Parts: sequence; structure tokens; C-alpha cells
Amino acid sequence: MVVNGLLLPHDLLALMESGRWKAPLNPSGVDRLFPENGGLYPYSVELMESETQALSNLLLQGQMWQPDSDNPPGDIDFRLAVVVADLGMGYDQPVALDFRVSRDWPRVITLRWSERGEENHWVVVAPDIMGFAELVGL
Repeated sequence: MVVNGLLLPHDLLALMESGRWKAPLNPSGVDRLFPENGGLYPYSVELMESETQALSNLLLQGQMWQPDSDNPPGDIDFRLAVVVADLGMGYDQPVALDFRVSRDWPRVITLRWSERGEENHWVVVAPDIMGFAELVGL
């Protein structure tokens, strides 16, 4: 399955096919990884495509995040990313696969907001989708 011209990882497809790619019943893993959240909302393939395109369009209007060498990668390249989930209404915190490091094993990143929104940056939350699934309890 392809989204944004990128082949989705087999492990993500397996989570979807098994019915595990959904909000976990026990939110403790999500709460540990994301202390402020409105829940984890994993996307369907169709929503992955539309949300990736929508955030990519925001980039064309001007960046909402800054590179940060202390918290790599800091930025995102939407030509090599797929948005796969978010943290609920009002949090504006997408979770994405970042294919820059590997086309076969993309890392999982999220947008971290600064207090005033001036130094927002993308940070790695898991080395791959299965590591992410384990952290949040899928």
C-alpha cells in the first residue's frame, strides 16, 4: 500500500489488518509517551493521505517549526513522510513516519510545540512503527 508515493511498512499494514491500529483501550502508554494528549487517533490509509497533504500545504505557506540540533530531526520533509495519527482535537500534534533515514524502516516522529509556538520542532518518539505500537500499547 502506497501513501504520498511511499510504501507503508509491512508492520503498519499488519497492525491495520489485525485490527490493532486503533486507539488503545488502556491509555497509560499514550500518557507516558505524550503527557498532554486528547487520546491517540490512528488514521486510516485515506486519512493518512489527506492529512499528509494538508500538513505539506501548510509548509508551503510558511514553516511552523524550526530545525533543532539538540532534538533531531527538528524538521520534516513531507516528500519523505506520512502522517499516521494525531493526539486529538485541539492538540495539533501529528505523528508521522519519517522515511529520510530508511525507506524500509521509517522512524516515528511527532511535532513538539514550544510554549509560545516560536520554537516548535519534530522529535523522534520511536525507531520504527512496532516500537511505537509497543510504547503506546497497541
